[in-house]
Amino acid sequence: MSSAGHGRRRSARTAAHGDPFEGSITIYAGATLAGMPSEQREQWVRMARAALIIAAMRRSLLTYGELGQAIGMAGVDLRNQMRHVLARVAEECTAAGEPSLPALVVNATTGQPGSGWIDGAVRWHAEVQKLFRHWNSPR
Repeated sequence: MSSAGHGRRRSARTAAHGDPFEGSITIYAGATLAGMPSEQREQWVRMARAALIIAAMRRSLLTYGELGQAIGMAGVDLRNQMRHVLARVAEECTAAGEPSLPALVVNATTGQPGSGWIDGAVRWHAEVQKLFRHWNSPR
């Protein structure tokens, strides 16, 4: 256990490069590799998916802060956990054959999506339009 008592071990690389998740290990039941209890993260994933579906139905984008507020995530969790939550939502979308809901989340200052969309194989604007069509088509 680390000296901070968080149940994570830090590697030398972690300390040198500042990535708090690098070198994390599972020490206790119900934890993920990033140290967040899986129940909390899965709850955030469900709530984020629901909030993003509503945004798609309204043909709107959300900032990271707005999504965080909608799912009860703030501060350090918003900075450290949101990327994991959105990655899990994206995995679920892919598994369901849906466009990627995290495309609707943008930076409040720039209005741009996260770095995953800047270099990604799928064009961001095209994915957003697919989302709007998908969640507004008759079911």
